[in-house]
This record gives sequence, C-alpha cells and structure tokens, in this order.
Amino acid sequence: MAGGFQQAGDTPGEPHPGQRLGNRYELRQRLKTGWGISTWQGLDLLTRERVLVKVTSLATFVPTARHRLEHEAEVLSRLHGQALVPVRHLGTFDDLLYLVTPWIEGETLEARLSRGPLSVSEAIILGQRLLEALAEAHHEGVLHRDVKPSNVLVRGEPLSAAWLTDFGLSRSERLDPSLRDLPVGTARYLSPEQAGLLNRPVEASSDLYAVGLVLFEALAGRPALEGNSVGEVLRLHLTAHPRLRPVGVEVPLAMEELIARLNQTDPLDRYQSAEAALADLNALEAALSRGEAEPSLVTGAHDHRQSLTEPSFVGRREELATLERELALARTDGARAVVVEGESGGGKSRLLEEFSARATGQRAWVLHGQAQDQAAQRPFQLFAGVAEGIAQAVRDQPSLGALLRERLSGQEAGLCTVLPRLTEVLTPGMAQPQTQGLGPESLSESRSVWCLTALLNALGTPDAPAVVVLEDCQWADTLTLRALEAWSQGRRSADGRLLLLVSFRSEDIQPGHALRRLSPGAHLKLSAFGAAEVALLAESMAGVLPPEAVELVTRLSEGNPFMASAVLHGLVEDGVLMPGPDGWEVQPEAMAHARSSRQAATFLVRRLRLLPPESLHVLSVGAVLGKAFDARSVAALSGTPVEAVNTALEPPRRRHMLWMEGTRSTFVHDKLREVLLDLLSPEERRELHRLAARAAAQAVPTDPFELAYHFDAAGEPSQALPYALVAAEQARQRFALDTAELNYRIAERGAAGADAHTRYLIASGLGTALMMRGRYDEAQLQLEAAQRLAGDRLEQGRTLGHLGELAFKRGQTVQANAYLEQGLKLLGRWVPPDALTTGASAAWEILTQAAHTLAPRLWLGRKALKDGEEDLLAVNLYSRLAYGYWYQRGRAAVLWAHLRDMNLAERYPPTPELAQAYSAHSPALTTLPWFQRAYAYAEKSLALRQQLGDVWGQGQSLHFYGLALYASSRFRECIERCREAVRLLERTGDPWEVNNATFQIAMSLYRLGRLKEAAGVSQKLHAAALTLGDRYSLRLGLEAWAKSTGGRIPAALLETELAAPTATDPQSFAGVLQAEALRLLREGAPARAAEVLERAERVVEDAHLRQEYVAPITPWLATARRQCAQEASPLNPRQRDALLAEAEAVAKRAHSVARTYRNNLPHALRERGLLSALRGHPKQARKLLNEALRVADELEMRQERALTLKARGEVGEAQGWPGAARDTEVATRELEAMDDGMHPEPDSTSGVGTLSLVDRFPRVLEAGRRLASALSRESVFETARTSMLELLRAERCAVVDPRAMVSEEDARTQGLSRTALARALETGRITVLGQGLPGGISESMELLGVRSLLCAPLQVRGKTVACVVASHRKVGALFGEDEERLASFVTVLAGAALENTENFERIAALSEEQGRLYREEQEAVRRRDDFLSIAAHELKTPLTSLQLHIQGLQAKAKGAPMPPDKLSAKLESAYSQTQRLGKLVNDLLDISRIGQGQLHIKRENVDLVALVRGQLERSRESLARAECEVRFNATEPRFVGHWDALRLEQVVGNLLTNAMKYGAGKPVEVTLDGDATRVRLQVRDHGIGIAEEDRARIFERFERAVSVRHYGGFGLGLWIVREIVQALGGGIDVASTPEKGSTFTVTLPRSGAPMH
Repeated sequence: MAGGFQQAGDTPGEPHPGQRLGNRYELRQRLKTGWGISTWQGLDLLTRERVLVKVTSLATFVPTARHRLEHEAEVLSRLHGQALVPVRHLGTFDDLLYLVTPWIEGETLEARLSRGPLSVSEAIILGQRLLEALAEAHHEGVLHRDVKPSNVLVRGEPLSAAWLTDFGLSRSERLDPSLRDLPVGTARYLSPEQAGLLNRPVEASSDLYAVGLVLFEALAGRPALEGNSVGEVLRLHLTAHPRLRPVGVEVPLAMEELIARLNQTDPLDRYQSAEAALADLNALEAALSRGEAEPSLVTGAHDHRQSLTEPSFVGRREELATLERELALARTDGARAVVVEGESGGGKSRLLEEFSARATGQRAWVLHGQAQDQAAQRPFQLFAGVAEGIAQAVRDQPSLGALLRERLSGQEAGLCTVLPRLTEVLTPGMAQPQTQGLGPESLSESRSVWCLTALLNALGTPDAPAVVVLEDCQWADTLTLRALEAWSQGRRSADGRLLLLVSFRSEDIQPGHALRRLSPGAHLKLSAFGAAEVALLAESMAGVLPPEAVELVTRLSEGNPFMASAVLHGLVEDGVLMPGPDGWEVQPEAMAHARSSRQAATFLVRRLRLLPPESLHVLSVGAVLGKAFDARSVAALSGTPVEAVNTALEPPRRRHMLWMEGTRSTFVHDKLREVLLDLLSPEERRELHRLAARAAAQAVPTDPFELAYHFDAAGEPSQALPYALVAAEQARQRFALDTAELNYRIAERGAAGADAHTRYLIASGLGTALMMRGRYDEAQLQLEAAQRLAGDRLEQGRTLGHLGELAFKRGQTVQANAYLEQGLKLLGRWVPPDALTTGASAAWEILTQAAHTLAPRLWLGRKALKDGEEDLLAVNLYSRLAYGYWYQRGRAAVLWAHLRDMNLAERYPPTPELAQAYSAHSPALTTLPWFQRAYAYAEKSLALRQQLGDVWGQGQSLHFYGLALYASSRFRECIERCREAVRLLERTGDPWEVNNATFQIAMSLYRLGRLKEAAGVSQKLHAAALTLGDRYSLRLGLEAWAKSTGGRIPAALLETELAAPTATDPQSFAGVLQAEALRLLREGAPARAAEVLERAERVVEDAHLRQEYVAPITPWLATARRQCAQEASPLNPRQRDALLAEAEAVAKRAHSVARTYRNNLPHALRERGLLSALRGHPKQARKLLNEALRVADELEMRQERALTLKARGEVGEAQGWPGAARDTEVATRELEAMDDGMHPEPDSTSGVGTLSLVDRFPRVLEAGRRLASALSRESVFETARTSMLELLRAERCAVVDPRAMVSEEDARTQGLSRTALARALETGRITVLGQGLPGGISESMELLGVRSLLCAPLQVRGKTVACVVASHRKVGALFGEDEERLASFVTVLAGAALENTENFERIAALSEEQGRLYREEQEAVRRRDDFLSIAAHELKTPLTSLQLHIQGLQAKAKGAPMPPDKLSAKLESAYSQTQRLGKLVNDLLDISRIGQGQLHIKRENVDLVALVRGQLERSRESLARAECEVRFNATEPRFVGHWDALRLEQVVGNLLTNAMKYGAGKPVEVTLDGDATRVRLQVRDHGIGIAEEDRARIFERFERAVSVRHYGGFGLGLWIVREIVQALGGGIDVASTPEKGSTFTVTLPRSGAPMH
C-alpha cells in the first residue's frame, strides 16, 4: 500500500510472490504480516495498476483474521472521503480470503517523521485529513481504535496529502461481538479509557485523543509520551500533560490549545466530535493564511458537548504582548519587572500560566512562588517555590548549579539560611550552612533583603532568561516585600537576565503599600471581561450555548472570568442547562429561579452544597490544610481511609473544583477555599484545626510552624505554646523577624498558665524582634516585662543590655547608659560613680592592659570558657557602655569602659567578644594616635575572626584596619583593605558597614588626587545611603562628594542635613558643615564659609572629638580666613592686618593638629606659607611651602602637591624666585588633568557666552531652590519649564510625554520636534538641533519654522518620564555648551525632585487614607451610638406601655374584677404595643436578611388594588389616631402582576406609616395607575416635606430627614421599601417641597422582570 513498508520474510503456508487471486490480482511483494493477515503489493492484471492486497488463509481458519478483513471491507465500502482508501474488491480464491484497495503512493507518517518533524502548515494538513476521515467514520458509528503514525500514509515534500488506513479492528455495531472490545493499538497512542485506566466507555473522543498524540509527535519530532516500558507509558497517560511550547516547539498558542484539548485525560474534557476539532483547525489555518502570527482562536467554541470542560485562554492579548516584550527586554537589559494586579478571580493566574508556557517555549527558565493566607506562615513562603524550582532545575542540569555557585560566591551561608532548600544547590555535600559568621542579629532583616536581591540578580542568562512568577503577593511577609521593593528600585545585574512578575489582588492592596512602590517596566491592571469575552469563555467550556444562558452568565459574573466559570458550572449542576440531542437546552422553570439570583457568589455556594456530603467534608478538611493538600493528610485528619478520600475527591475534580496530581490536590481558585471556610461554623473550623494539629504532631519530623498555627486556630494556644517558641526561634535563625513575631504572639496567647521562665523567653524574644523591626514602643513594654520575669542575674543582665540597646536606637543616650550600668551592677561589676574614680579606674585598666601586653603568657587566656558566661555578658555591656560614654562622659570614661571590656575578654581563650574588643580597639587607638598598635590589633582581630569563621567580623576588622591606615596616610593600603571588607560585608548583608568602608575608599582616592574616581564612589555612596535610609552614611557621602569635587555639590542636597540636630552624631554633622563650607568657598563666599567652619569646630569641641575625620576643619578655616583677609581693602591696612593675624593663628592651630594627623599637614603648611608671604616674610613662606611639597610627595597626595606647587609659583612670581613660572605652569596642568571630566566650568575665553552664564548664575541658584521645594509632580514640571525658559532664553518651552502621540496642533503651538523627542528618548541624553549645529535642522523643525531646539529628558531612576523642549523661531544656534550644562543642571535637579514628590505623595496619600479611615470610623461610631440610642428608645416605648398594662391587669386580678369592656380595651392596647414591637424587630431582621442577600421573594399573581385596600383597612385605626383622612383612587378595578404579596404589603404599610408620621393631621392620598407592562403606586402626604439635599439619603439605613427627638423610628422603613421594590425589578423615587408634603412613587413591572 505504501512504499515505506519494509520487506517481510516468507512464512510457510502463506501466499507466495507471483500467485494470482481470482485470475485478476497478482501478488508481487509482501509488505508486512500480523494478526494472521499478510499485506502485499500487487498488480491488477486488468488495468495494469498497482494495488494493495490483504490476504488471510481460510485453511488455517483464524476466525479473527477473516472477520477483520470482512469488517474492513464492509466499513470502507460505507465511508467516502479524500482521506480514506476505498475498497476495490473482496473475494476468495482457493483457501485464501483477500481484500483489494488502490495503491497509494507515499510513505507512512512513522517513516516521514524519522527524518524530522513537520512544520505547522504540514501538521494542519495532516490534522485536517485525519479529522475529516474520523468525522466520516464516527458519523457512520465507526471507531478506528488504532490511530497511530504507522497507520497514516502521507505524501509530498512538504506534506500535501494524508490517508488514515487499517480499519480492520475499527469498532462498529457490525463488528463481531467477540472482537468489538478486543484491546488493540499501540500503548503509546491508546486513550486512558481504551487502555482500561479509566472506567469510561470507548467513544469518538478516544480516537481524537490518539489524533492529538499523533499531531504532537508530528510537530515535536518525538512521541508525546516516552517511557521505557508499557507500564511506564500507561502511567504517563494519567499523569503527563504534554505541551509543545514548554519543550521548545514554536507553534501558535491556538494550535497548542487545540492539541491540548484533544489530549485531555478525562474524555469529557476533550473535543466531543471530530467536526468541532476540524472547525477549529480550519479557522486556525485561515487566520494563519491572513498573516496572524497568534490567531485569537477560542478552542471548543464549535463543539456540541454533554458536559463542561476547562475554559480556554480568552482575551488578554495586549497583556500577553506586553509580557513578551518585557521578556525580550530582559534578555538584553538584564533585569525587568512587571506588576499584574486585578480583582480576585480576574484572571491573573490564568494570564501568568499562559505566559509561563509561552516563555518556556522561548527557552526561558520559569520559576513560580506563591504566598498563602489562612495557613501556617513560614519564613519567606513566597520564595519557597522558587527555591524548589531552582533545586529541581539544578538536579536536571548540573551545569546550572555551577553557574549559580559562581555568581553567588560568598553569599552561600546567608542564602542557605534564608532558603534552606538552596543548600543542595550552593553547598552540595554539606548538611547545613554555617551561619555563625553572618554578623549580629540586628542586621538580620537587611541581610535577608540583601540575600534575596542577590539571588534574583544571579538568575538567568541571555540564552535562557529567568522568569520568576510570584503570585498572591498581597499575602507575602513584610521582609519579602522589602526585598522586592529594594530589587525593583535598585536592580543592577551584570550577569543575570531576569523578568520578575509580581501579581496581587487590587482590593487587598491600599495606596502606600510596598507593592504600590515597586518600579516596574510595565504595570498591568486587568480589567473585567466584556460581554463578548465572557461569551467566548463560556463557549470554550460548553461549546454552543443558548443566548439566554450566555446573557445570564454575563450578567451575574460582572466580567469576572472565575465567576463566569462558576456560574456556568452552577447552571449545569442546578439543571438549568441540560445536554440534549442538538446541544444544550434551557429548562424554563429552573432558569426563572436562576434569574432571581443577584450574585454569582450564590452559585458558588450552591455548587459546593450540591456535592455529596462526604465530598464536602473532605474538601472542608483540605481547605483547612491550605490551598494545596495531600489525600493522605486528609485521611489521617478525618480518620478516613485514603481510598475513600480519593473517591470523595472525584466529584469535585470532575466539576473542575480541584486540580489533582497523584495524591496532591489544589483548589482551582482561592475563592473556592474561602467559601468552604466561610461555610464552616467557628466550632467546626476549630475542631478541624484541632484534628490537623494532632495529625501534624504524629508526623516525623514535626513542623513547629504547622503545629503552632493549627493549635492556635483551634483555640488551644496553650498547646501551641511550645511549638510557637520553636517556630519563632527558627524564624529568627532564618532572619524572618515578622514570622518570628507572629509565632511569639501565638506563644504569648498561650502563656497564661506558663511558668515565669517560659514567659520570660516569650517577652525577651518578642521584645528583641520588635526592637530589630523598629517598633520601639512595643519593644520597650515587652523588654520591661522580661526584666520583671527574669529569674537570675544573667537573664536580668541580658535584658538590661537589650533595654540599653533600645534606648540607643531611640536616641536616649543617658537612659541607655543607665540601663547598661544597672546591668553591670547586677552582675557584680564595678562602675565608677564620678570623674575622680573614673580617672583612677582608667589608670588601673591602662596598667592591666600594659601587663597583658608585656606578659601575655601570664595574663591572657587564663580562665576556662565554661565559667565565663557572666564575664562575657559583662564584656558586651562594657563595649556598649564605651559607645554611650563617647557622647556623654568624655574620653576618660570611654577609655576606662573600652579597656575594661578588652581586659576582661582577654582573660579567656579567643571568643567573638574578644575579637570584637580588638576590632573596636583599633580605631580607638587612632585618636591617641598610636597607629602601630592600631594596625596590630586590627590584625589580631582579623586573625581571630578567621579562626572563628566569622565572615562579617572579618569584614568589620578589615574596615577598621582600613580606617587606621587612612588616618596614618597609608591610602593605597586603605583602599585595598576596605575593598576586601566591602566584598565580605556584602556577602553577609550589612549595607551600613559597607557604606562606612566605602567612605574610607572615597576619602583615600581623594587624598591620592584620583578625584574623578573619588567623586564617583562618593556619589554612589550617597545614593546607596539615601535608598537605605542610612543618615550617617548619607552625611559621609556628602562630605566626600564635596571634597572630591572642590565644592561642586548642589546646595539643595545639603540644606536638609544642615537643618538637622547635631547631637545624634557630631562627627558626620561636622562633615556636612565641611561640605557646605567648601561649596561656599567655591562660590566666592569665604566669610560665610568661615562661619560654617567655626560652627563645625564648636560641634567637635562640645563632643570632645579628636580624630582624623574632624582634623581637616581647622586647615579649611585657615583657608577661609586667609581669603577673607585677601578680600579686605588695601585702603584699610589695619583691618587687613587683623584678619591676617587671625588667619595665621588659625593656621598655626591647624599645623599643630596636622603634626598628629598628617593627612592635613600639606594643607596646613601651605596656608602658613601663603600667610607668611602675605605678611611680608618670603623666606619663611618659601621654607613652609617647600616642606608642604615634601610631605605631599611623601604621602603621594597629588592634589595637595599640585595646589602647593601652584601656591609656590604664584608667590615666587611676585617675589621674583627663579623657576616660579615653571611651577605655575606644571601645577596648572596637573590640576586640569585631575579635574578633567569633573563638571566642566565655562571657559574664560568664551567672551559673551561666559558673561551670559555669569549673568544667569543667580537664576540658576533660584531655579535649584524652587525645584527643591516643589512637592508635586505638576509643580516640578512647571518649575522645570519656567526655569528652562528663563535660563536658556528660549521663545517657547513645554514639558511633554515622549511616548505619547504628539498632535499636529501641539507640535505647531509648542514647537515640538518628533525627531528630537525620539532621539532624547532613545539615548537618554540632551538633544540639540539648530542651524549651524552638527545635528542640523530636522524636517519637522523646518515645517514648524523653528531654528533652534533643545530637548532634555527628565529621568527618575534611569527611566525617562518626560522631556522639556525649548525652541526659538528667530535665532539659530541659540543653544550651545553653556545651555546644555544649564539644561543638564535643571533636569538632574528635577529628576531628584520628582523622586522626592513620589515619596511625598506616598506619605500624603497614606496620611489622607488614615484621615479618611479615621473619619469613617468616627462616623460609624456616631451612627452606631445613634442607632443604639434610637433602638433603646423605640423598643423601650412599647415595652413600657406593655409592662404598665400587665401591671394594671395583675393589680386588678388581685382585687375586684375588671369590667369586660375595660379589660378588652387594655388587651387591645397591649396587643397594639406587641404589634409595634414586632414590627420593629422584623425591621431589624430585614436588615440582616438584606445585608446577607437573603431577602426571599416568593412570586405569585397579586392584585395590587385589593392588596392596597386590605392594607388601608388594617391601618384604619392608626390613620384615625394620626387624624389622617385617606383618599384612595385606582384607574382600573384590578392591577394584577407577578409579585410577592407579603413584601408588597410591607412596602404599602411602610409608606403609609411614613405619611402618617410626617403628615399627621393632614390627608393622605393613595393612587394606582398603569398600563399593560407596569403599575405605578403613589402615596402623597401634605406634611413637613423633605429638603432637596436630604432626598438621596432618606433611602439609606438609619437615615431620616429630621431629628429623631421629634419623630421616632429606626430610620429603616424607606430603605426596606427600596430594597424590596428593587428585588421585584422596580424603582422608587420621591418628589417633595418643604412644608408642602412629599409624594413617593413606586413603579413595578407586571412581569417581575428587572427594569432597565
């Protein structure tokens, strides 16, 4: 039949080549043999055509073979189609039965695929032919049952035709019953029901399943299910869900969805007919032929189904395109982020699932993480799935592990602590990570953030970018959110390629939340589906649907995709939609009931309640366990066998409530789980949590987080206590302080009956965690409680140490010292009470240290560690006390505390405490200065910490070593040590210490004259400190910035810090003052600079500071004083001499200090030399300047050398020294080289341009001040626009969005050039165009008549948010280098101002939100109080009356009998009061019913005329008491409609009551009129009326237009009327004039249908 069949060998007893059958057909070549049938290539002797002949022997009498041939002939004779092979002849000859069909030129699909996969177009042709053949066969009731590549013939390159062959074992009613259910086919292509894996009938969908597998293999070039044995292949039929794109096969999404629908495991979820699949395939082919790369095809919409299946992916094409664009950018840019938000059920997960499949198809590495609610909260739960995905990927691809280990080198310990699942990836072979070297616990939160950002930056490569999908981030812990925010705002990754997708529910995230502060490349806000999209979604699940069903699904779902699915399932399960012979049919009565539902949530609840009781119970147990649960866990929890649990889970799985994989089940949506939990009573939920906790307690190993959560949720916090304490400690070890706090709180709830030690552990741990989280007030209360509960001296001392640390953090230095001193005294340690004893104690400690230094073998390490717990605690307290004394008690006290700390630590073998003491000793020694000892102790500390494996400590020791090297002018070594320190500190996540070490690097570069490098480092330091909120390092960065740039620093950056208090840190504040002074000196304001520097000196003196970092103040003051003297008029020599004398005194002081701190010696000597020259002492001047040069050369201080050389040259030229001009020339050249590229100044030779720039300088400063004070985005834009207009002297200036389409009108009026905008957007730099300039004039400029144009981008965090465009129509080449610099200045400040406005707007929004919530809360409290007051009054009135009547009756009962008429009157009055009371109670019950959506409406035919007459009769006595005459008029005798009679009586009664209450003594008019479709009821009174502003609110709960003191009632009547009328499909409105009365009009549709 096909040329692709292989030659088979001869079999005895079979036909032979050359044999003729029926004298017409000659057998030529045997092709194959099987099932007792041999297949031959033959020749039709009559027509001379080749034929295919199938032969079986009648002599051997194999019944099955004969039946097969006869059956195939009979089937093919009835089938006609271009993909089927017709029958030529069936006959017998001698003992042979043979079947003849035409010969088809071609080969089997199996042979064709051996050469490679098919293209998409070829696969479509193949699928069309197979589906056409099966459609024909199925129409005739024939199932093929053996669709596989070897039974498909194909022809053409590319493939152009295909035939489905071998119908010998196809099943039909005519097939012999003994063969009808015979298992046939190859295991790889058998459907699960055909293989007996599912207890389902073998039907048409079984053949379609095989077609799906064949198409998959045709496109992928390999089978969809690859197993090493039949058993393994059969297992894959149930567990595998083969997809093409994830394995790298590029096919349209619709093609993949079509094949996936064919390959569904459950036959009910597949296409139900070959015609439906063929219709979709034809539609796909047509779309592709139109050039659509991704056709918007909804698979299954043409199907006629008997059940619902999973919905296809519908809509969201633009969102998918955005995600794919961001993925492409991530391959090149390195790091991208996208935020996806939408309401619950809005399709976020489905969108991300679809994109994940596409990304996998594009060779991206997709990782998933998900947060959880109402479940045990584990540390960094959101990243747990990501870590698991990384571990799995590394197991599959070991080279990936090597890459990650290389990129994350040094971060292993921190990352493995935060995410233990990464241990096998980063430290293979190690049992657990080493965490003792990660630094103090106070750094744990920042360390976690550091580790997670490092992990994100390490993921992905350009060839395989990582896509990290984080779902349900609204439930993520605070620390994880901080990490996401930090990565988003500061991501810089040279190695990784990452697209981070963050999704959350919109309704759960308020303005100001961390997720709202992310800086994504794209922010997708998923809108609700439109009616067309809901219809497509429904039809993808059900096939063709009746229009009324689609309309109901659309209305109830309100565009929510999940709720649309839930409503459609509900309609089927409620019997509203029933499968019929021609598709779905609507059951009218059930549809009428369904239409009365007002919310989709009703269907969701009903769907769950329709489940069998055992299924609902098992689902409820699973919901308590979490979104995903294991059948074995549910079985253990409920005491049910696993088999019974699996059986109970089958109905919800079939109804698409669960995804199941093995024993693991997952709710398809959180809403299902939430509804299940809501359906449980509190008692039921507690009982399930109790069972869950007890089951978890039996697990090995136990999970303390799970146990603590379930016992607490079960209302048994005392049982949760021990597990919560363990969980809290584990969370702290993993740096997850919020999770630790959560579990400490659980422990706190269970500690009522616990012993004092346990309560101490809880209070101490909780207090410490709160302190590290920055919640100082709560921490204070907990630590004070811990202090009261402490059982011994050690516990008390530790707690006082924590209280001292907390006081330091709060800026309460005095209180901190008091706590630490108290702790030391409790431990029996000496604390000197006054200055005299402090001095003596310091002297003693100096002697002790001398003894330790001179005789270390005698004094060091002489005590055993096992006896040293109290001493080592005291060491920590002394160390903190030394820090506190620095700000309070002077150097003697600091020296005593520090040496006491070190001397005590040296009594013991090496410990972390001793290493810390040595480390702190090093910088302390620089204040003496004693540099050699400082080096020695830094090296000792480093060696100890290396010995202890303390990575963080090594970083700190190297930093302090660098500090000592800087103070002693060994700058190159300082840079080397500090860079190594930064590397180690970054590994342990200590950004504060990193910033401090970076400052040493910046200052060393500055001292070496490497100014450009120093400026870059200091500016990065400033930015890092700003992001971190590290004010100390921010000030250091400003100081280094100003010094390295010679004062070129924006004043706005310094203003905030200059206004801050100095007490918290005088050293860094003195640095800011130095920066301001340098800025003023550069501006030519030496007098103001001198004032600032004198203030700095006072700050330093008040703080008793003496160190290298404050030593430069005096030399700079000498410079400022000298410049003041030089500015003095020569006509006033006395003033000038006085200023010179003052400057010289300062310079001598500077020289004195610089002898100790030699970094400043060249500067001090230079100032003394210049002052000597000014005072007429040239010899002394030359000597001092030569000495300054010598020192600068010795210390390699290039800038100091050049400045001194220039000074010597200038003095020498004035004095006539030889070589002076040469000195000036060399110095100028060196200074220019160092200054190259550092904020270029205007060239003095630029003539008019320079004068113009000088003229504009005051306006530049003013522009900076205005931008710094702008607090909104609009004000920043307007300030930038006006500043550019003034400074650039442009004719027009505009701020525009470069990405928006610029209209012709805007371009003309504002002078906008699209070319300039595009160029500025692409480059991120200023673009200048104009006549005579290199850029020339663009075509759009010519059309606009613009001769000069400048376009400057405004950037925030590297992203262009707007462009400022300045233009001029009359002047060409207006914008030169000066204008570019001015524009750059304005845009840089505007960018910084925009960042500030974002922060300000967040704060303002948060403040406004808090205010709104407070006002709402106050209003709610007021309304509650009003309601309670009214309720008490209204309920008390009838009760009081009723009590009086009863008391009267009791009194009469005891005395003389009461006359019957009086008794009757009293009983009637009592009855009236009970009716009133009952009405009030019913109104309250109606509030509850309506609020819960349970206002039951029972529709029936009602005559409204009769109903109103009856209500008027019942109200007759009330109307009489109110003295209201009723006038009733009906335009017809009957108005009949489909309404609820009882509820309408309530409406009429409430309206009459309202009329009587507010129109007492005046007539009430009731009118009825209407037409064929609706009826109108009017109730008019002539009472007090309603003011216009009150008309809208009178229909709300508890509202009334007048004071309750004058009119009673709850204020519920009209609200209940409105709710009932709306439930009946009608409406109500009111017309009123104050003092003239009101008319209430109710309009009702007679049919009861909703009104539009």
